[in-house]
Amino acid sequence: MEKEKISQTPDFRSLLTYENPKREFYDQLILDETQRNGYARGSKDRFMAYSWEINGWGQHVASYLKAKPLVDLGGGYLQEIAILAEAAQSSIYCNVDKYVEETDRNPDIPHQLLTMDLLDFLSRLEGISTNFSINSIDRVIIDDERYHKGIAEELGRIMDGDTVVFGLNAYAFKYLSDFGFEDIWNNWVYKKRG
Repeated sequence: MEKEKISQTPDFRSLLTYENPKREFYDQLILDETQRNGYARGSKDRFMAYSWEINGWGQHVASYLKAKPLVDLGGGYLQEIAILAEAAQSSIYCNVDKYVEETDRNPDIPHQLLTMDLLDFLSRLEGISTNFSINSIDRVIIDDERYHKGIAEELGRIMDGDTVVFGLNAYAFKYLSDFGFEDIWNNWVYKKRG
C-alpha cells in the first residue's frame, strides 16, 4: 500500500480510519487481555532511562527519526523515548498508552498522548509513514501471543522501508520477520525488507 504524503506533524486521531478486517478478532483479544488481570502499567523500568544513550542504539535510529513522526507504543509516564525524539529532531512524538492520561514531561517538539490500547491504535491507523518504539511490552504485560503477533502484523501493514521499529523487551519483535522485517541492529532495531 502506497503511503499518502501527509503532514509530518499529523493529528494521529484523524488517521485512525482503517476498516480492519480483523476488527472483531482484535477487539476480543483486547477484551480478554483486559479481563485477564487488569494490570495497569505504571511506568517503564528505570533500566530504560536513557538506555538509548547508554547502550548506543540511539545512534542507529536517529537518522530515521529526523523530521519524521515517532509513535511510542506503551510509552508510559517517564518519556525516555520522547527525549530521544526531541534529540533526533522528530517531527512529532506520539505516546500511545492505555493506562496513561498525563506524563511527567513533554518534549520540546509537537507531541500527542493517546490513551488507548496499542493493538486498537495500530489496527485503525493508516495513511502515514512513521517510526515506532515498543519497550517493555512483554508476556508479563500482555500474556496472549496472538496479541503480540497482531502488533507485528499491523506494523507490517503500516510501515514502509523508510522507517524503523525499535526498542527492547518487546515480545512482538519475535514475529516481525514473519511480516517482512529484518533486524538491522542487535535485535533492538528493525526495518522492512525491500
